Amino acid sequence: MSRKRKDIGWLLIALLVLVFANAVFSRLFFRVDFTSEGRYSLSDSTISMLRNMEEPAIITVYLEGSFPPGFKRLQIATRELLEEFRYQAGNNIQYRFVDPFSGKDPEEQALMQQELVEKGIQPFSLTFADETGRQERSIIPAATISYRGHEAKVDLLEELAGLDPSLADQALNTSIERLEFGFASALYKLHTFENRPKIAFSFGHGELPQGLIADFLISLKDYYTVEGIVLNNQLNALNKSYSCLVIAKPDSLFKDAEKFVIDQYVMRGGRVLWLLDQVNVDLDSLRTSPKGYTIALPKDVGLNDLLFKYGVRINYNLIQDASCAPIPVVTGMVGDRPKEELLPWFFYPVVLPDDRHMLTSRVGPIRFEFPSSLDTVKVQGIEKTILLNSGPVSRSLMTPARVGLQSVTEKASPERFNSPNQPMAVLLEGKFESAFKGRLLPTSDYPFVERGQSSKMIVVGDGDVIKNRFNSRQQRPFKLGEDPASGFFFEGNKNFLMNAVHYLANDAWFIAIRNKRFQMRNLDPLKVESNGKFWQMVQIIFPVIYILVLWFGVQWIQKRNYA
Repeated sequence: MSRKRKDIGWLLIALLVLVFANAVFSRLFFRVDFTSEGRYSLSDSTISMLRNMEEPAIITVYLEGSFPPGFKRLQIATRELLEEFRYQAGNNIQYRFVDPFSGKDPEEQALMQQELVEKGIQPFSLTFADETGRQERSIIPAATISYRGHEAKVDLLEELAGLDPSLADQALNTSIERLEFGFASALYKLHTFENRPKIAFSFGHGELPQGLIADFLISLKDYYTVEGIVLNNQLNALNKSYSCLVIAKPDSLFKDAEKFVIDQYVMRGGRVLWLLDQVNVDLDSLRTSPKGYTIALPKDVGLNDLLFKYGVRINYNLIQDASCAPIPVVTGMVGDRPKEELLPWFFYPVVLPDDRHMLTSRVGPIRFEFPSSLDTVKVQGIEKTILLNSGPVSRSLMTPARVGLQSVTEKASPERFNSPNQPMAVLLEGKFESAFKGRLLPTSDYPFVERGQSSKMIVVGDGDVIKNRFNSRQQRPFKLGEDPASGFFFEGNKNFLMNAVHYLANDAWFIAIRNKRFQMRNLDPLKVESNGKFWQMVQIIFPVIYILVLWFGVQWIQKRNYA
């Protein structure tokens, strides 16, 4: 066989191999993630949920069209994530990108916008410049998921605040970080819609009424079935069907029979979120008192013996912190009307959590009202983790103590605020021993459990951390963490409490996904400005030189071999 025929044969074989490989790999999707933070990798829990889907989920993404580079990056990241979802779930994930306003006249666009608003999707206008000039268009960074006859919304852009150019990149990066959390949590809500885990809220001891915890309840109901229970003497009121019990600021005494119910629930593996006030401060009497102060008094609701046995004690004190929220105070008169100013109120500490534990990572600032500090107690087999501390410039007041508005004029001097980093929330994990061991037991049809199964609980020395303000004029709750008097919003209150319930209910994978971080690898703007032209020229000229060198090299080799 001649050399020419051999070369043609090998060429045909190479072409056939390339065609076959292209056909095979076009049907496969895989990607190797070389990023240190796992930017392009799904979490194991997300993969497990996707592989266990029983019916197709239809995902409609409204982020379609021409956008500025930042939003284009968000669009590409969303498409890549959904492609990975489809790779794991197969035909059970179907998605499409649509521009709902494209090809519609103004009347049809108005109807479509109304339809989107009814779904909770709010388009917004964005002005940007491209190669054709300055443009303004409606952008809808949102998606909907339909599954098993129900629908859920996913916000692709979680931080709209300002969209200032200096903050836009960070906002878009944060949104890309949370894409997996947004889509995975929405799918989880739909997947468990008919059979959600149950969360119990204790009532009957003066706990916060539903109107004052409404915003948190609404957020919980996206993931759980929430039920209120009255313990009284019902020894079978709590059972293992409840993933978590929340006790939010009780103000009346728990009887032994009621504490026995909680204790045995913990012994059987139940989890508890304790949000307790150990001190009573009457703000109404403070505002109406002619003396300008009230007395903070110790408050005992009868739970100290349980908590002490489990490994923690809430002190009868008040924490004051230089890092604090303001309170409106009348400082004078303007004509015949009082003049109010916002002044720092040391009794409303604002805690900036660190990232040492997944429960507090990236939750944002948390606002407290008259919190007390905690002490941990040595209990064998119980692991204790301090979740929240007061700031470096803080102190404690033992009760009874005078609480007066004159403190807004005080300075947080290091000499007086000399008790830093006081524990305010603690996580307890392990096998707890019953607080009723060796005691006279209430009558019960259930066998007494002396040493419990593995369990966990979170204790917070403030019951108001869960409380939202209520707009009596509009008859609706404010957002949890929203302070209507100052206009400040403390996002950490809800984020921390949602993390706490997810953690206690064994849904900690929500927290891990939400805390996922991507490193922004931006170019140095100063170096770009000074050396940008040089590297642009290099990128243009180098490929040309490379091709010329390659061509001359091939010519030289051919001349040398076949001359």
